[in-house]
Amino acid sequence: MEFYYHFGNNITEHDKDRIISAIRVMHNHNFHKTLINIEEIVCKINETGTKFCRGQLDIDYHVFYYLRKNISIYVLDNDDIIVGIITFYLHADGTICIDTLCTPHSNGNGKRLLNIVKQIARNLRIKTICVSSTKNAVGFYTKMHFKIDPNHIECSPCVDMLWRS
Repeated sequence: MEFYYHFGNNITEHDKDRIISAIRVMHNHNFHKTLINIEEIVCKINETGTKFCRGQLDIDYHVFYYLRKNISIYVLDNDDIIVGIITFYLHADGTICIDTLCTPHSNGNGKRLLNIVKQIARNLRIKTICVSSTKNAVGFYTKMHFKIDPNHIECSPCVDMLWRS
């Protein structure tokens, strides 16, 4: 498996440098800066015809919008098919905020991608990662040591969750 990273148009040069330095020290994954533009990535995902996140998310908004805007890491399988995407950004308050984590199947790629972002957080000495999860994914995030945010508003369609190192 190959891992690629991409910077959307909202990411500052300072944050790009921080992420690249955090990725460089991670020797347990094969990382590459994506050489294709983001629209080619969008086309590549559309070509697969696969339902990311089991069809629970609007792919145009929840994936493509954030791919164009924030930091993305995606994984290609041996057939050069994208089998997982995570998008996130570095918040001004010193946290990492995950916009989207989605995979077409429950095959461990979501866990791999989330662990990469956790390692980036550790490498940058960031103590908190936040995510607004679909209710169906709360069990996954709980297994990954996230806890429901005590400030979470119960009537929301999503569940706000936090990971602290």
